[in-house]
Amino acid sequence: MLSDYSNSIVLVTMILASDLCLGYAAYLAGRRRVLRQVELAPPAEPTEPMDAGADLVVESPELMQEFAHLESRLSEMHQTLKRLTDDTSSRPPGTAPQADGVLDFAARLAQRGFGVEELVDLCNLGRSEAELVHALHSNRPAAVA
Repeated sequence: MLSDYSNSIVLVTMILASDLCLGYAAYLAGRRRVLRQVELAPPAEPTEPMDAGADLVVESPELMQEFAHLESRLSEMHQTLKRLTDDTSSRPPGTAPQADGVLDFAARLAQRGFGVEELVDLCNLGRSEAELVHALHSNRPAAVA
């Protein structure tokens, strides 16, 4: 029984080792292919000063797809940033995007008996904000620290 178990472990270890070797060989073959493409590319005739990375450009379908994907992600991020900037500029200074929801939640907690420290921790409020919410919505006085 024990020898079957140890034979299984040896077999699994050998399979994993061979997969690792095959994966590394595939990595080296891909790297060699890319280096060969760079070496075989005709040297560009510089007509004007080139930036440092211009001679390292290798065009392949995979790289072009990745570049297109990165361009679309960058465009999405730019639109998100523009939307957030517009949202921020339309709010009065010092207000958070979800301040009303957080303050409502803090008020409900204060009504249920939560203390100032708990409001600070749970609602991510400043101490003075938590004291004000507690004073306005709690039935018991705030503990003085």
